[in-house]
Amino acid sequence: MKYLFSKKKRMDLINHCAPTYFFNVQQATLIEIQLVICRLTDPSKSGKNKNVSFYTLIDSLHSLGYKEIAEKITNELNRKNAAISAIRNRRNKLLAHIDYESIISNKVAPIPKLTENQIDNSLSSFNTSFNIASTHFLDTTVDFEHTIVENGIAGLLYFLRDGTRYRELRNSDEISISDLVKGKYYGV
Repeated sequence: MKYLFSKKKRMDLINHCAPTYFFNVQQATLIEIQLVICRLTDPSKSGKNKNVSFYTLIDSLHSLGYKEIAEKITNELNRKNAAISAIRNRRNKLLAHIDYESIISNKVAPIPKLTENQIDNSLSSFNTSFNIASTHFLDTTVDFEHTIVENGIAGLLYFLRDGTRYRELRNSDEISISDLVKGKYYGV
């Protein structure tokens, strides 16, 4: 998501092609990222149910005798607690639940806006936490932050760029509009 929405030139392209669609994609993705951050930092149990979260991993590491690794992961999550807590507060007040007093009452402090820094700090903490375990058990690390799939978002941007250029050429009569009907996917 950061790759798609981080540069002005990319934003100009997607706003030129389909601004409402990409705004909705951005909003839905931000909501999903916040919910995932919260799920990964939920307590190890909710009622009788065990959650898949870092705290379940920490409990498991403790019970298996890997106290030092569990403490390193706990310390890493605690270091980024302010960012994670702010996102959890938004989840509790606006996303998973809609807190009546927060929405209606002027007496309750407004819910702070989500910041890129909060998301980056939370995800960075997860990356570090996974790599604490990965380094110990697999003797390797994984870069979770800089993964771009060849035909993913970059491919979409190239496709939009090329389509926009085709339209420019068509509008300047450098390519005939009848050329469009020769395409493999014409008429979809």
